[in-house]
Amino acid sequence: MMYCRFQDYSRVPVRSKDLWMSVARMHDLKQRSLDQWNEAGVDVVVCPVFACPATTLDAANKYV
Repeated sequence: MMYCRFQDYSRVPVRSKDLWMSVARMHDLKQRSLDQWNEAGVDVVVCPVFACPATTLDAANKYV
C-alpha cells in the first residue's frame, strides 16, 4: 500500500484503491465491535463529550 507522508507524519493512502481498502477495514472493525457489544448485551455506551477534562470557572477565564 502506498502512503503519502505529511509534516505531522500521518500515513494517508495515496491511491483510491488504498483509500477504499482502508474504508472497508474501518467498516469491518466497527461491525465487529458492534457485534461484540450486542453479544455482551450492551445497551448504552457513556463517553466523555470533550477530550479535555472540565475546568473550573477561574481556570476558564485564563484561556479567554
